[in-house]
Amino acid sequence: MDRMPELHRIAVYSAIGVIGFAVEAYTLSEAIRLGWATPITGRMISFPAAVLVTWGLNRRYTFRSKAKAAGEGTRYFISQCLGASANLAVYTIVVGLVPLFNSHPIAGLAVGAGAGLVVNYGLSAFWVFRKSTRHVDR
Repeated sequence: MDRMPELHRIAVYSAIGVIGFAVEAYTLSEAIRLGWATPITGRMISFPAAVLVTWGLNRRYTFRSKAKAAGEGTRYFISQCLGASANLAVYTIVVGLVPLFNSHPIAGLAVGAGAGLVVNYGLSAFWVFRKSTRHVDR
């Protein structure tokens, strides 16, 4: 079985995350523009759209999974919610406690995104796509 080196897999995962961000931003913007949602309620549309796209891309390109889609998709959605929670928690903490991040919230956003990335990748590699990431030493 073809095994992608871990640093390459992380780079591919991160690039797909950028695509997911673009999908979410576009979906949110369009939902608001079309009057379907507010900036808050629009996340109920945009977040699942981004998760669906990133799951498909990560399933195909990052982890090359052949697992049953239903269980894997459910695990992926749960992991993304946990990553989003870590992102928001870290952002809230650093903006609330560190004056530099309070006056430069985009820097706090970057720190939160980093925390979310670590949680999301870890859960993806070791839980969601666990069968796809096993290394066979032979």
